[in-house]
Amino acid sequence: MQFATLAPTPRPGLPRKQPVQPVQPAAGPAMPAQPAEPAPTPEELFKVAELAIGKACIARRFADIAQAARAVLPHRAPGSPDQSVMRVLSQASAGVIEAPGESTLWVLQRLDGKLVAMIRLRDNGEVANATHANEARWTMQDDRLLLCAPHGQPTTAFTAAGRRDGRRVLVGLFMDGKTVHVLTEVDCAYSRLRSLDPELVGPFATLFAPAQMTAPTLPAQPAVLLAAPRTGSHLLLNLLNSSGRVFFDAELINPLHISMFGSDVTAEDAGALYTLRSNDMSHFLKIMLSRSHHSDGRLLDDVPVRGFKLFPQQSRGALDWALAEPSMRFVHLYRANLLAEFSSLLVAYAKGHWVGGPAALKHHRIPFQAERFLRFVEMKRRYLDYLRERLAQRGADVTEIEYSAFTRESVNQVLSFLLRAPSDADMNALGLERQLNERVIDRFDNPDDVRRCLAAIGHDAWAGVEAPSVDGL
Repeated sequence: MQFATLAPTPRPGLPRKQPVQPVQPAAGPAMPAQPAEPAPTPEELFKVAELAIGKACIARRFADIAQAARAVLPHRAPGSPDQSVMRVLSQASAGVIEAPGESTLWVLQRLDGKLVAMIRLRDNGEVANATHANEARWTMQDDRLLLCAPHGQPTTAFTAAGRRDGRRVLVGLFMDGKTVHVLTEVDCAYSRLRSLDPELVGPFATLFAPAQMTAPTLPAQPAVLLAAPRTGSHLLLNLLNSSGRVFFDAELINPLHISMFGSDVTAEDAGALYTLRSNDMSHFLKIMLSRSHHSDGRLLDDVPVRGFKLFPQQSRGALDWALAEPSMRFVHLYRANLLAEFSSLLVAYAKGHWVGGPAALKHHRIPFQAERFLRFVEMKRRYLDYLRERLAQRGADVTEIEYSAFTRESVNQVLSFLLRAPSDADMNALGLERQLNERVIDRFDNPDDVRRCLAAIGHDAWAGVEAPSVDGL
């Protein structure tokens, strides 16, 4: 049997009882919101990690060093030398300090990534390639490796050891008791060739042909930035490298010098590199692309895309080798405004400034010669047709970008092509500005002749401003 639930019927003449409402306390004045504690800056986090690593060196606890490095690693700038150091320390496991062996090469850095020197610890206690008297000698003492001044006074004591990918990493404190130094073992053909004693370069190059040397393995993704002078190649290289996701060297084949990213290698400081370049260009390029570290101290093993800038006129052999290498990717940079490229070349030749230069260059005026300019236009047309015909055979391994189209979006498209993955990286020009950014016609002292010539070939627009500033990148 089911029963309906009925509401009680109130008694006649009596009001329904109302529920008692709780009494609310009177509202007082609102309390001001407490400001949130500001998040620590990356530099503050670095100082905390440096202090922790210093204490771990004293306690000789490499595990604590790795833990501190892992904590600060996400806050370091991608691709920077200090991020490279932290990455190595965070990935290393504890080891023991042992005699280094004379055949071993080491990169000596501060914890902030600043390179001190690439050194060899000779068996006689001398430190080869030292750049400062503080690293003139070395010795082992109480399971510590000590770097010393010329008369034996210890300057840095390495007390904690680790291993990463089979290579040793030593961490210690400078004699001020707070500056952390990191000694990382490196093993690549580039390091060995560059650190070859100068008196051995001649005999070595004569006795050993490049074919007798072990062929280096190219990086996971080799690449070439193919361009011509005054097309913005240095700017594009800076933008790509500032992303921290790829690493391009400059003109490794420049006839006057080996131009790495940010520095030129002089003949006096190159060991056997110049000799190898002249004897076997392709072997030299493989060694440069596969090297384990850069001249500023950053380690490159974990950078999958590695490349260099190539002007085709510098070496037909280098161009042919790169085009024949199946794994190579090409970024072809060109400049559509040939009047701008022409004038930029003439100013650079006249003033000798190919990268940067004084502000006065922006006001330098040159005479315009129509016949000379038209020859340049025709030769550039043939040059671009030739390159594009050869690059067309590469199919999907080639992308093009035009100088005046540099934007954050367009450079990220190049990064996406190189990485085979979407890219939305921040980037900057690393201090490089366009040298000539006014109207192109204003670079000439006879503008009427320029206008007539441009009208005759149907390119009046080349007289205007070529592109906006890159500061926003």
